[in-house]
Amino acid sequence: MGCCPYKVVTYLELFIETRCYYCPLKISVSLRNSFAKEANRYFPTIQTELGFTYEATTDWSKINDAYLADVDVILFLDDHPADSAHKSAVQRFMERGGGFLGFHVAAFTTNAGGEWAWYHNTFLGSGNFLKNTWKPTPATLQTEDRSHPATKNLPETWNSQHNEWYAWSNDLR
Repeated sequence: MGCCPYKVVTYLELFIETRCYYCPLKISVSLRNSFAKEANRYFPTIQTELGFTYEATTDWSKINDAYLADVDVILFLDDHPADSAHKSAVQRFMERGGGFLGFHVAAFTTNAGGEWAWYHNTFLGSGNFLKNTWKPTPATLQTEDRSHPATKNLPETWNSQHNEWYAWSNDLR
């Protein structure tokens, strides 16, 4: 995975390959929807300052062991692999310690037991999509554990921006 603590690869809709301050970072993005297009405009504006390069792609064939061997984090912006070879490569990548970020449809399924059981039930833990708000809706959020490093600076309650809120068959707590 290189000489540095991070190398991020984001794919379909966003492949980010990140490396430390001294090493080049590569980002690869697919352009299937408006927020992917926004990401494609945004990341090139920060790549020099943050030390990465950016590449847009819709080429799922890059999801293989050889390519992912030099990656630290993958990011699915609005999809996930459909091909079993690509799914297996992602699973091996994650099981050997690779990082992951997924957005929007990257988690969607109504067939968690059959479509990609490892990803939806074991890795994400979400199971099947049940419902969502269908339109951006504000919410008051409660921080249940403020001792965790990821939440220690959050207030006890806070108001979110308008967003879609999802319900899943598995409790994600």
